[in-house]
Amino acid sequence: MPTNTDHFLRLLKVELQDLVEDIQDLDEHLQHRLEDEEISEYVFKENDAFFRRELDSLTKFRNLVDGIKHGDYKDTGAMTSDLLGKLERSTAESGDPEAVLGLVSRKFRKLEDYLHN
Repeated sequence: MPTNTDHFLRLLKVELQDLVEDIQDLDEHLQHRLEDEEISEYVFKENDAFFRRELDSLTKFRNLVDGIKHGDYKDTGAMTSDLLGKLERSTAESGDPEAVLGLVSRKFRKLEDYLHN
């Protein structure tokens, strides 16, 4: 029988994939706006670079999440606290976009609300 942390982890992986797809969709939309000459090449490159940095940061975080094994955490609160702490430190050390921390934090809150309400 899977534990609450196992279920939480599966849902977290789905939410992180959804977040990656949202950013990819935004980047694709930006490409269309460039093709339609709604934005300049400069604006496109600046935003595209930012989206790619967000995706790189999310990839690193997803790799961390993928490395979690059954029993690594006693409960979802401990998992959330530890993972967000690691993401926050990684963001500060590597200069990754702070927006990722906000986006991922929101996913954690969403999952906590879903599982506990």
